[in-house]
Amino acid sequence: MGKARSWMFWAYFGCGANMLYVMYLWILMIINLLITVLLAKLKVEQANAKLLEEKVL
Repeated sequence: MGKARSWMFWAYFGCGANMLYVMYLWILMIINLLITVLLAKLKVEQANAKLLEEKVL
């Protein structure tokens, strides 16, 4: 980051309100998105259905 842009970084992230905004909105939204993608890739519901089917048989 150059000297010209470093003040923009600190102006946005240096403020306490913006820090809270990033921490409590964006970080949680990214974590939720990662969990959603992970569960979609793992196919948890299909695995549970398969286990229940095997248990019944």
